[in-house]
Amino acid sequence: MGVEIGKVAKGMSVLTADGAQLGVVADVWIGTDPAETERCDEEVCSRLEVHRGGFPRRTVLYIPSGVIDHVLVASVLLKVDEAAANTMGWTHRPTWLGAK
Repeated sequence: MGVEIGKVAKGMSVLTADGAQLGVVADVWIGTDPAETERCDEEVCSRLEVHRGGFPRRTVLYIPSGVIDHVLVASVLLKVDEAAANTMGWTHRPTWLGAK
């Protein structure tokens, strides 16, 4: 488990490199994809589940741990700016997390 993802807690704000707030951490997923024959790394297998927006337009993002730059007391700073974050396809729930 990476040092940075180990510091993340539910309720923390998630900010992009240019200061935009993406949402709030709802869960931290650390694990290994059971379908993989090789051990996968944290970039592939660890995610921050981030809730963005409110009902009825809430979006759930699954942000790979590899894009975490720093973890502060109440927020997680990412290595990517808002424009890049919006093109990453992080709305797809990884299959290794199972159905919700």
